[in-house]
Amino acid sequence: MRNIIDIILALMVLIAMVISYFFYGDSQSSSEYEDLFMHDANLDSLKTLVVEYGDLEAYSDLETGLIHQSPTFVFDILPYSLYMANKYHYIDAYYRVYLCLRNFHPSGNLDSLDTETKELALVYLKKAADNGLSGAVEELQQLTSEAKNN
Repeated sequence: MRNIIDIILALMVLIAMVISYFFYGDSQSSSEYEDLFMHDANLDSLKTLVVEYGDLEAYSDLETGLIHQSPTFVFDILPYSLYMANKYHYIDAYYRVYLCLRNFHPSGNLDSLDTETKELALVYLKKAADNGLSGAVEELQQLTSEAKNN
């Protein structure tokens, strides 16, 4: 089971990289803050800080930069979120992994995912909720309530 999940994750990351490469858009912004993140060199520096040092501020800035820069944000941030969640046990990254996996399907509906991806997404949601992240707690409660009603 673990090998299958690893293979699925590797495929998702590969697909995300390919999609990101082909759909990369250079959006223009008048805001100085957004312009700061439009430079690939700065994003590369943030990626390095995240991977090499587990820098939480760099992760947050990378997330913000990718949101403003990339139409494929979900695919671009997923590998960094997985890394921050798994290596550094960063609570926000657990939740971001869940959101990325949930939003992998165009509908954004968890039930639209295949069983293994849905289970993996729920594992990360539960980790975020178990660590007290309020958004994750609320979402998990809502999903549990919906499951009971069905």
